[in-house]
Amino acid sequence: MANLLVITLMLVFAHRIAADKLLNVDIIRSPSILSSLSEHGSTAQVAAKLAQHFARLHLQEQVGEVLQRRSGDLTDAYDGSALDAVRSDSSISQDAKVVKASMLTVLNDCYFGVIGFGTPPQKVYLQFDSGSSNLWVTSSEANCHKKATSYTRNHGLFRAGNATGCPQLRRYDHTESTTYTPDGDPFGIRYGSGLVRGYFSDDFVTIGANKLKMKFAEATVLSLEFRSGSYDGIMGLGKAMIARNNMPPLVDTLKKAGLIERRMYSVSMQRRKDAKPHTPIPGGTLVFGGINPKHHVGEVQYVPTTSRAYWEFGVRSLTVPYDVNGIPISLVNFCPRGCSVLADTGTSLMVGPTADVDRLDKLIGALDKPKIMGIFKELDCNAKHPTITLDLGDFVIRLTDKTYVTRTMVTESDGTRRLACISSFLSSSIDNWILGDVFMQSFFTVFDYDNDRIGFAMATP
Repeated sequence: MANLLVITLMLVFAHRIAADKLLNVDIIRSPSILSSLSEHGSTAQVAAKLAQHFARLHLQEQVGEVLQRRSGDLTDAYDGSALDAVRSDSSISQDAKVVKASMLTVLNDCYFGVIGFGTPPQKVYLQFDSGSSNLWVTSSEANCHKKATSYTRNHGLFRAGNATGCPQLRRYDHTESTTYTPDGDPFGIRYGSGLVRGYFSDDFVTIGANKLKMKFAEATVLSLEFRSGSYDGIMGLGKAMIARNNMPPLVDTLKKAGLIERRMYSVSMQRRKDAKPHTPIPGGTLVFGGINPKHHVGEVQYVPTTSRAYWEFGVRSLTVPYDVNGIPISLVNFCPRGCSVLADTGTSLMVGPTADVDRLDKLIGALDKPKIMGIFKELDCNAKHPTITLDLGDFVIRLTDKTYVTRTMVTESDGTRRLACISSFLSSSIDNWILGDVFMQSFFTVFDYDNDRIGFAMATP
């Protein structure tokens, strides 16, 4: 019987311009999904939680052939060659009004930022999530011992009783804010990784060096996944169609306040070699309203979105070479009739349909051995792995093993530890492919509301 591999896994699922007004948020990195997890439950428990994260439901829409011309390509192994991008947009100048948010991370998994609520600002960690559209923070009234389905109505508000449990979470206490305005509308949202309930409030929110008065949700009931997470709430950066209570996208609120001019944001995620468990370190920058050219190499190339609900776009083909004795003899196309792909900052790895991911893993060299934790396919750390190509019509994106191979330490049943290389592709029951944080570490990504498009460029090394 093969040795049981016990992986320490922290489950975390689920833009700088010399400018007049740029909203920048620095990104913080949270614990790695393959970091020290033995203290967080059994292999089966962790696997079940991880599988839950990918249960997110996405609207399915017909995706046609959206791009015709090709002018260049993007690869995560940049060789210094120039890109002549047909769909590039150099008109986003450095003097645009933008808001910067710094991002933090721990071991290159989940990215979040320090956001302030109230006056004086009460600082919390919020995960940046392009797959949802609401802003919420854990309330001082949250009772983490209650089940997410048991909540009571108190004076017209959803409350959870006394504030007990989940002591690691930072909370917003509106009684400590001099600028709090009651709202009281009930709030509830279900994610692939769990659900939260609560009520809406109105107060100042501090993003980077900018403050604005706005409506957001206080979460008083959180399911287990959120009670044990590394962050205290979520900043939804999705589209208006999926927002609860018809809340406008955050970029609309920023523009109305005069803080930005363009309804867009750009994401620069760093892959830190010096990342340590349980220690947030700088992990990148999120810029509302513009692009910092220092964050990418070459031109940003754009593809139209194909969904009114999600940051979704069409891919004409997704190909992997089929090798025999190291010699490529053909290309295997996983999208012969086109595929629907989502860019999601709230997903750590890359996700695809189960049958396709199983086949893809074999093509990239997955070893003939049980999956680590029943989820991750192991690869040979010393082998050369093929390049995966996504054809977007005007350009292609090439993924080398720099992007899709994750190195991590695993602990075996006898207590010994060893280095393992795993595939960054996870299988899911949904039909879409999802490009998460591990993709954005290699590719600078732009989310453009005004023009209904997504942009990509090679990330600055």
